Amino acid sequence: MPAKQEQKIHLSEVYRCFCIIDSAENNYKEAFKHYKLHIIYRDSLSNQETTEKVSKLQAEFENEKVAQIKALEEEKKESERKEKEYKQKLVLYSISGGLLIMLVFSIFIFRSYRAKQKVNKELLVKNEIIAEQKHVVEEKQKEIIDSIRYAKRIQMSLLASEKYIQKSIEKLKQK
Repeated sequence: MPAKQEQKIHLSEVYRCFCIIDSAENNYKEAFKHYKLHIIYRDSLSNQETTEKVSKLQAEFENEKVAQIKALEEEKKESERKEKEYKQKLVLYSISGGLLIMLVFSIFIFRSYRAKQKVNKELLVKNEIIAEQKHVVEEKQKEIIDSIRYAKRIQMSLLASEKYIQKSIEKLKQK
């Protein structure tokens, strides 16, 4: 306890003793005066203790407040860090998913391209076969037409001409 506080305690006790002595001597005026001084010093000590307690509590409150602010800042930093980490993961997963989709799409396109090439090769072979068959048909058609023309010439050479038949019919009619 500080010396100033001890002095106030002693003065308060002294004035209390003076109050008791004065009231015992029937000097009530002085007893009342000493009693008031006793109360002032006692209240002063009480106020000083209360002030010290309030100051101590305020300091504790300020310390707690600072600690809470630091804790909130730490939580905010941690939250921001987690949010940033979440966004990074989201971007990473999005890019990975996009690449995977592109890979699957590329495989699909490649398979389609190979299938088209195979179909095109088959079509080329079939077109060659068709062209060959067309050539054979055209040759057969030419042979048939040539045969028909030849047969027509033979028939024409064996048959009498129209003029000859007409003359023969006229001769028969005349007869």
